[in-house]
Amino acid sequence: MPEDLVRLGCRSGIAVCLALAPTACGDEGATTPGGTGSVEVTTATTGEGLDADGYVVEIVGGPSLTVGINATAMLSEVPASDLEIRLTGVRGNCRVQSPHPRLLHVARNETIRTQFDVVCADTPLLGRIVFHSRRDGDLELYTMNPDGSDPIRLTNTPYNGERYLLELYASASPDGSRILFTQFEGPEEDMAWSEVFVMNADGSDRVNLTNRLEGDDFLPSWSPDGLQIAFSEMLNRATTSGS
Repeated sequence: MPEDLVRLGCRSGIAVCLALAPTACGDEGATTPGGTGSVEVTTATTGEGLDADGYVVEIVGGPSLTVGINATAMLSEVPASDLEIRLTGVRGNCRVQSPHPRLLHVARNETIRTQFDVVCADTPLLGRIVFHSRRDGDLELYTMNPDGSDPIRLTNTPYNGERYLLELYASASPDGSRILFTQFEGPEEDMAWSEVFVMNADGSDRVNLTNRLEGDDFLPSWSPDGLQIAFSEMLNRATTSGS
């Protein structure tokens, strides 16, 4: 088609102009429905026990990129639409302040700026391992550094001549502030019933969470957000036989 006819078609609104020459009318981004924009994300992290590895900025169903703990990153070529954006890769002792995730509206050829504030707290278990051991004679709970140094005993419930109290299967909360564990109690180690307990990271304030006489509760673990607990239960034969 001659160039002057293309220009004439653009001025008069003839549809064939778009079909034969998509960019002839000067509509940049017409080949992408809705066009694209950009999202500039800034992170601001405060507190103790900061995660030097940084985070991942993620658009749900779209692109992602890494960003430092106090830095700015740009997500380019983002579809112009309503988007959900979130920060992932955040260590358990840190919390992204609300709203999170958040909804953003990105218009074509527009740059939207948003900031995620992250607050971190130093905890007794940050960077430490929780485990059970017989190193002092009875099964007790301990923490130590990943290289095995600085072991600290958290429980002290030895056999008292009448019954055994054994603590094992520890699970540290995502924020490193509390510990789940199983306590076995009975006249003999292999004839003990079990309950799920929780305590502070320093071994204080023990609480029996299950306290159930009809079965054994054991192997507790935290949900990733630390708001729920999963555990196993085995009913005693005396209970299941009558059900």
